[in-house]
Amino acid sequence: MRFPNKFILIAVLLIALTAVRPAYAHRPEDANAAGITRIPDPTTSFAYYRDFESGSYMHIYAVNGTAGEEFHAGINIPQLDGLEEYSVTIGVFGPGLPDLDLQSINLL
Repeated sequence: MRFPNKFILIAVLLIALTAVRPAYAHRPEDANAAGITRIPDPTTSFAYYRDFESGSYMHIYAVNGTAGEEFHAGINIPQLDGLEEYSVTIGVFGPGLPDLDLQSINLL
């Protein structure tokens, strides 16, 4: 009488395990045709993995927020030989923020 109970338990476990889809902590997001990656929600954590091909290359991310809302952004650079002097700058632009002359800081 125990065999059918074990068989049913194993069958249920196998069905449950094969029906589960994999979960991903971070989904890669691609930029649109204009080269802008839209961040859908500033209160949710997202990770974007990009390569910088040259020193003057920019990645543009767009996010809509409201006054007083916090937004945290960061960049991680792998600790690899040859990247000791490599650095990246984050710029924040938008309505109500001070104007910035990109030519004066050599970003373009």
